[in-house]
Amino acid sequence: MPGTPLAPGTQTRGRALAAVASIVVSVLSGPSFAAAEPDYPETLAAIARDIAALGDRFPQLAEFAPARHARSRDLVIDYGFHTHRAQSPDGRQRGGWTMQVPNPDADGVWFYINFHDPDSRAQIDTQPVVARPCLGNKRVTFLILDGEKTKPMAGEIGAILGRYGARPCD
Repeated sequence: MPGTPLAPGTQTRGRALAAVASIVVSVLSGPSFAAAEPDYPETLAAIARDIAALGDRFPQLAEFAPARHARSRDLVIDYGFHTHRAQSPDGRQRGGWTMQVPNPDADGVWFYINFHDPDSRAQIDTQPVVARPCLGNKRVTFLILDGEKTKPMAGEIGAILGRYGARPCD
């Protein structure tokens, strides 16, 4: 509603989401090429291992464990470190995806990566501000919320996704 002040942190979160979308699009905008259909579970596991290798530069990955946070059966990586349940100013749960997922404390992070069918209607796969790269015949969802005192790592994770073949969809 025009003129209505936003909840504390909403403007920052909106700018962060737009920045993440921009970073992911620019990282994945390399040359497009046709490739064989990837082994999705193995690709997901390899991406998780590469994310774990970032731990020495990103303290918020202290508890990230590929075996625990990557679910090959679901083609999902889901990780939260020092997070809390999101709360709107009036205490009621509503709003976009950021109100439905763990929100990071100042030193925390939450991120989610999945490979899904292009026609998925799952709410998490239909967020309007997020780039939707393709990997083989699947789409990639990558959502991240960084704590205000953490070193942002969306660009690093976006680069990892790109190295494993995530590209803008044709």
